[in-house]
Amino acid sequence: MDEDIVSREHARIEIHLNHIHIYDLESMNGIFVNNQRVGEAELAIGDKIRIGSKIFILDPNLASSSQTRVKNAISGSLQNTDIGTLLGFIENIKTLGTLNIGTEEHRSSIHFLEGKIRCAEFLDGQKERTSLEVMNKILSWTSGNFKLRPSSETTCEGDLNLRVSDLLLSHLAALSIFQG
Repeated sequence: MDEDIVSREHARIEIHLNHIHIYDLESMNGIFVNNQRVGEAELAIGDKIRIGSKIFILDPNLASSSQTRVKNAISGSLQNTDIGTLLGFIENIKTLGTLNIGTEEHRSSIHFLEGKIRCAEFLDGQKERTSLEVMNKILSWTSGNFKLRPSSETTCEGDLNLRVSDLLLSHLAALSIFQG
């Protein structure tokens, strides 16, 4: 997350069957669950997690059965958090899953493996683009909704295998070339 009040390794989220835990990694400014500072907490449906100025909400559609995989574990709005912050959060929790993002004009999926971006794709019939082109477009989005769901399934080819921090640096470099 690109905020002075967020530590480089601020928090960790672990998902085990139907239990989701968040841990503060000895950060200076802490993590807050439902406006209460916590060192660690088991999260419940609807909990609001604040890290820095960003708020994440544990999705009410979370599957609660230990017989099923956790679905739609984290969701929210890009008006409350920017896409770069969200991607950094996913990289830090080293998750395996799919981040679905929808705006008024577009729908996309970003697939993660151990916190790295494996591939990205548009789901709304846009012409074929590489995962890197899709990611650069997504990074410009400032509105829409997202859902992160743990999953081992992917529909796109794993052509990136890129750390979020490397993607963000590459994106910033490309922007400075075009603006400078």
